[in-house]
Amino acid sequence: MFFSLFVQSQELSSFQWSNRLLLIVSDNPNSPEVKQQISLFADDSLALDERKLLILQVFPEHYLMGANNFVRRQSREIYFDYKSVDRPFQVILIGLDGSEKLRKDNLIMPSELYTIIDSMPMRRSGGN
Repeated sequence: MFFSLFVQSQELSSFQWSNRLLLIVSDNPNSPEVKQQISLFADDSLALDERKLLILQVFPEHYLMGANNFVRRQSREIYFDYKSVDRPFQVILIGLDGSEKLRKDNLIMPSELYTIIDSMPMRRSGGN
């Protein structure tokens, strides 16, 4: 159980200590929830950069990195490491330390996410 709290995917371990990750996990790349969640962050590049936050859209066969200009990578690992069997859509916040900080089954508003990040000890201490 202890290991399940930290970065599970080898692919994501390269981001540890340099970026927080918001995983948008879905069975369907065309789901309305995915499109709506991405649109909420589309114009927030400064706020994302300030918080060292990368957005990954995670699907069964691939993932997309970014909120605007997407980088596509083939991978099943992240999806199967983080997907909850009975949930068609989830957002998951992974902290700088690689641990899971938040998991929701519905959309998250940028202001809610930024409040959570801004209250984290590393963020408050100036470690971003």
